[in-house]
Amino acid sequence: MNLPPDMGLEEYFKNTFEKKLLLYMPQQEKEHMTASTQILEKRRELEEVEKARKAEKEEFRMKMESLASRREETEIRENQLKESLMKFDTFIKENDAKLIRARNKALFEREEICYKNQELIRLREEKAELTHRLKVLERSVKRLNVFYDYLRQVMAQGGGYEEPRSIITRHQTLTSLLQGLRNTNRVRGAMLETTRQNVLKLGNEMEDTMMTLRNKITNLQKALDHAKSEALHREGEYFDLLSAATEKSRLMGMVILSTRNMYLMVLSRRTQRPPETDNFLEQMDEIHYYLLDLGNIVTELQREERLAKAVR
Repeated sequence: MNLPPDMGLEEYFKNTFEKKLLLYMPQQEKEHMTASTQILEKRRELEEVEKARKAEKEEFRMKMESLASRREETEIRENQLKESLMKFDTFIKENDAKLIRARNKALFEREEICYKNQELIRLREEKAELTHRLKVLERSVKRLNVFYDYLRQVMAQGGGYEEPRSIITRHQTLTSLLQGLRNTNRVRGAMLETTRQNVLKLGNEMEDTMMTLRNKITNLQKALDHAKSEALHREGEYFDLLSAATEKSRLMGMVILSTRNMYLMVLSRRTQRPPETDNFLEQMDEIHYYLLDLGNIVTELQREERLAKAVR
């Protein structure tokens, strides 16, 4: 059922209920009524129609409040469910973390035990080796006592040495000095040969470097020319994109402005006007809910009109 453009909802209810009441009034009673009685009867009917309209309006308001309350309860339950899920997820993660720590600790302890066992085996082997070396050293001492006795005899013949350790120390010093001189001579010869090889290698590397630098300069010049050409091309594409973005921004502004106007129109028709918002998505939701409510009202009116026609 479509409402006439010049008739409001209140006037439509009034006319509809007035026609229903006049339709079922017996014709004979109308004829025997006086004019004042008919006027009083019509006023009574109008009052009943007004009461019925107010009752319908109050019922519609209560339905809207019930829907809003149910929507708030649903949101509260949804938030509670999300919070419970988050707590449960945190609990699961904590249990998993504890289980992982326990497993890691057990693994660490098993590795520590294994390491200690290996260390014990190593120490036992080391003890056995040291015991063997001690026996070897004892046999060596017994074998070297012959040389010690020989050094004692040399010292008895003179030479300025007071004990065998002095002779051994002097021999070690001279041997070490001779070995050091030989090593120094060998190192200096190797350094001289290395220096000669480095000079030859440096000359070859300088020639290769000069050739490489010439090639790089040529390649860089080509890259510079290509970059300049690419920059000009990109600049043209940038201006094209900037023009397209400007046009889209203008269209988006028109959409936002139209949505804002519709949103303000919806708010002006609300009996209980909610606070205004500048959020585009919230404005679209408010328009959507208003259209749904209006569709429900029109559907209800069409159903009542069909019922009225069926009664007639």
